[in-house]
Amino acid sequence: IPGRDEDAAATGDLDVIGDVELVGAGASASILDGGGLDGVIEVLGGDVTIRGLTVRGGDEGGGISSDCSGDCPTGIRVLDSAVRDNDGVGIFAVAELMVAGTTVADNGGVGIVPLRVLSLADSTVSGNLRGIGGCCTFIEVVRSMIRDNGLGPSAPGCGGGISHASGGLQLT
Repeated sequence: IPGRDEDAAATGDLDVIGDVELVGAGASASILDGGGLDGVIEVLGGDVTIRGLTVRGGDEGGGISSDCSGDCPTGIRVLDSAVRDNDGVGIFAVAELMVAGTTVADNGGVGIVPLRVLSLADSTVSGNLRGIGGCCTFIEVVRSMIRDNGLGPSAPGCGGGISHASGGLQLT
């Protein structure tokens, strides 16, 4: 449904306000496509798990975003999924964020912007304007690839794998 900048699930993105698990049949079989009308999923509260889905086609609102305009989300998990081909950020999280078994690729903004704790495991972050960026308390990366971000004429002088302004960083 065309429309943006509202948080009542009437138009645009899917507004999530409480605990929910969105489960698909696998990233290649189940696709949430924003059609460039708005972001795709906006988490406004609760504990949210996204599993087995491709999230794509968001405008500058990106693929998965969250904010604290109401209750802050408590946690976001993106598992065995793909977040790709969004005009904006792939995943923007004000809550603790776990990304596992997931590809975050070819987004027009930063692949992942965590503002709290990020746990990235068994995942790939590639082809985004930048890989991972933000001010968060801790980033943990386990058995993951962060490559080929910020390449090409649309991102001159930008790029890099991880831009981490403060807090801890653990790579294993």
